Amino acid sequence: MGITERKEREKEEMRKKIIDVAFDMFLEEGFEGTSLREIAKRIEYSPATIYLYYKDKEALFFDIQKKCFLKLISSYKDAGVPSIKNPFERLRAMGHAYLKFNMKNPQCFNLMFLHNSPMSEFKKTDRMENHGNGVGFLKDTVVECIEKKMIKGDQLELRMEIWGITHGLCTLYVNKSYEAAGITKTQAEELMKNAWENFLARIKT
Repeated sequence: MGITERKEREKEEMRKKIIDVAFDMFLEEGFEGTSLREIAKRIEYSPATIYLYYKDKEALFFDIQKKCFLKLISSYKDAGVPSIKNPFERLRAMGHAYLKFNMKNPQCFNLMFLHNSPMSEFKKTDRMENHGNGVGFLKDTVVECIEKKMIKGDQLELRMEIWGITHGLCTLYVNKSYEAAGITKTQAEELMKNAWENFLARIKT
């Protein structure tokens, strides 16, 4: 291995170390309660080292969210969702895959959606594509369903409703809010699947 390749590998190893430590700290302290200085202290490096990789805390948080979103997109592929030709069945499978992923990865769900954080990095055109695959996949599937008259409703409203119901169900599950209603974890998981199926039945033509 040449010097250049070795340096690149060392940089990636350091970046991974920063992200792994920051992942836990953002979960523990939230965005506002975490600082690059504290992250540096946790990994026993100087703050200046962190700034060699990230210009600010928001850029670091974005990369952590990116990691989670890429895992979500991989879960769609693992479930075979993109290869489903029927757009309605693809939408159904996508919803179940989304629920399953967030039930199994509550920490990622928290960091992707529940933690309050700035949106300036997320809104940048060159950064959005790291998240946009999942968003665009939903949009294209809904549009195809409407064009083939498989579901009824406005495209934008349907996308918001679909995200709203699946996101809401995941939030109730991750926060264990179902316990207040005397519902067990197993029951909650089954009810989430049923709720998604019932929603699909209502919008299907």
